[in-house]
Amino acid sequence: MVFGSEKKQRLAEEKRELMNNINAEKTKAKLEEARDDLIDKIEEIETLQRKNEELIIENRNLRERIKQMEEEKRCEALLKARNLKIRDRTISISITGDRGKGKSRVGLCIGLVKDTNSPLNFSVVALFDEKDSCENLLQIVPSIFRELTMIETLNVAGNEFQVVFYAVVDFMFLSALSGHQDPVCTHSCLRCTIRMRNVKCKDYFNLVSTSRVRGEASDELSKVSQDFLKIVLPENILIAPLHLSMRVFALIREVLVNNLTDEEKQVLEDNFFDLSTPVALYWQIS
Repeated sequence: MVFGSEKKQRLAEEKRELMNNINAEKTKAKLEEARDDLIDKIEEIETLQRKNEELIIENRNLRERIKQMEEEKRCEALLKARNLKIRDRTISISITGDRGKGKSRVGLCIGLVKDTNSPLNFSVVALFDEKDSCENLLQIVPSIFRELTMIETLNVAGNEFQVVFYAVVDFMFLSALSGHQDPVCTHSCLRCTIRMRNVKCKDYFNLVSTSRVRGEASDELSKVSQDFLKIVLPENILIAPLHLSMRVFALIREVLVNNLTDEEKQVLEDNFFDLSTPVALYWQIS
């Protein structure tokens, strides 16, 4: 009996030892696995740190390149290349903006240059993913306009020039800049105080003569409109040529078509273009 008890005890000890060895092996395997995972994480972190350092260096280099192309230096380079025209000792800077390819952008263009569409004449001052609506611009552009109010002169090649700001945008962007929720609103014109319902009345031109003043909002006080009109005079607000031309030719088409007989309209549709397309005449003429 004693012998059997000792044997059971010895077997139990061997079992415990075996289990301890198994657990030790499992623990060792887990530790090795954890160590390998830790090494992988460390390598990932080191890789990210290297990439981050590279991005910081690249970003620093980009900032340096941007600094080298500040407005004064841009103007000086354009002047040396005889691509910048100076009128009455002033330099015109155009505020522009639009949405395309999923991005909305606001930029500054140096005016009176040989090639107005050149990247050398353009600086992006705001770039965002949201639509170029009044609500979104209200969160972005007031601070930009406040900074622009401090730019009164530019020193180009040792000479001081007065800065005159313009706005060259399409109707929708102008509507958003002016603080309107929609282009068809009570006061839809930035140049005058005419109300929308009076646009076609006989006193239109008398009402237009009541011009709006700098810094005055339209329907209601709008931060966008206030800051915008502080730096851009109402008479310096220009509609983008393409949009303006399309609208003008659409109006010409409307006047011409309204004076045609049904037979003449049919001849035009059969031989030239569809009269139901508002901008058809523009494309045909262009």
